[in-house]
Amino acid sequence: MIPAPRLFVLLSLGIPAGLGEVAIRLFWPANTNLTEQIRFGWGIYFCVLIILALWDALSKKRQPLLNIQRIVPPVVPVDQWVDIKIRIRHSFASNTKIELFDQYPTSERMEGLPVELILEPGKTTSLSYRFKPLNRGELSFQSFHILQTSFFGFWQFSSIQGNSSIVKVYPDISRIKGYIHLATSHQTAQLGIRLQQRRGEGMEFHQLREFQQGDSPRRIDWKASSRRQKLIAREYQDEKDQQVIFMLDSGRNMRSKDENLSHFDHALNALLLLSYVALHEGDAVGLLSFGGEQDRWMKPVKSVGGINQILSTLYDLQPSTRASDYLKAAEYLKAHYHKRSLIVLISNLRDEATADLTPALSLLVKDHLVLFANLREMVLNRALAEPIQTFDQALGFCGTFEYLRQRNKGQKRIKRMGVSALDVTPDKLPIRLVNNYYALKRSAKL
Repeated sequence: MIPAPRLFVLLSLGIPAGLGEVAIRLFWPANTNLTEQIRFGWGIYFCVLIILALWDALSKKRQPLLNIQRIVPPVVPVDQWVDIKIRIRHSFASNTKIELFDQYPTSERMEGLPVELILEPGKTTSLSYRFKPLNRGELSFQSFHILQTSFFGFWQFSSIQGNSSIVKVYPDISRIKGYIHLATSHQTAQLGIRLQQRRGEGMEFHQLREFQQGDSPRRIDWKASSRRQKLIAREYQDEKDQQVIFMLDSGRNMRSKDENLSHFDHALNALLLLSYVALHEGDAVGLLSFGGEQDRWMKPVKSVGGINQILSTLYDLQPSTRASDYLKAAEYLKAHYHKRSLIVLISNLRDEATADLTPALSLLVKDHLVLFANLREMVLNRALAEPIQTFDQALGFCGTFEYLRQRNKGQKRIKRMGVSALDVTPDKLPIRLVNNYYALKRSAKL
């Protein structure tokens, strides 16, 4: 229990009476009758105020508890604002003022709390605030902290009410939703996805559909168009039932951050988008994480519903502070899976680790088609674009340029091994992976 501002205000009203008594004693010392009257009135005022304050403090014992319910969306994506709804039921007989604060995980972001409410008799009060989780995994919300104002408003009673709850924060699937929306209207080019045409083998007839803007005139089926009195196009599909296996680096290099997300989180978002695309194309998707505290292996699964299994496997996985062992991961995959697959290896390779990666790639390319995506910090591009005005800036520019030159040489060595290699910033990774998946799929190399 703490004093409310109203009590301090009422107590401060006695100050003018005290100053008046001092003034009378200084300037009219003979007028003792007026002094006594002021003192008597001052005493009566404070006696009444103390009695009311004590009675107001005891009124807390008669106040019922609140029934507070926290309503959280079933899937909370990382680094996205979501609305947390709160519903309050009560049995107060009169209007009651409270201040509410939800004890959310302090490492995350929040807007809209604390909030002051007037609880009206017989009514359920609803409110919401915005919450942005910055970390995946399980987040714990503790009980609510309530400041309840007493009947006369002299006191605020602090209490912890309501239940705690666990919220599962998943990787951001907004790109998947955008892909689904555009794919249904054959507008995936708006995302930057290029559905390249392929000549020769492997393109099988799939179905007839209405001709749409952007379709090649060579796809028009003139007989079907004549029968239906509108343009009908032939739709083809690539070979299905192929395997895509992600090898996701969970070591310390993936802890680097660009914008609000680590490279590991950017890699997860890209992995999910490509997984959905591959599952939608009829391929099977599996994954192996390595370099983390608890490495995870999931055998390839099929059907679009498999994306839920991938989410459940990876949603709480975090990068470790350990160095990644590429060769050990490649040997594990070779021992646990033998069918020829497209291996998508995602990492943040530094110059000193190139020698560690080479033996792993040599082992993988013997049995699989390998796509290596090497994440590059966005700050490197910005460093080259900044104007040079001082000697230190010139040294920084030269150091960055040399680092990227050596990095480019490493990428060329990897490509000479027969590996498709990408050197890409995290923000470009999802679309680059999807485009390269389509290119490799339509090359008939699998």
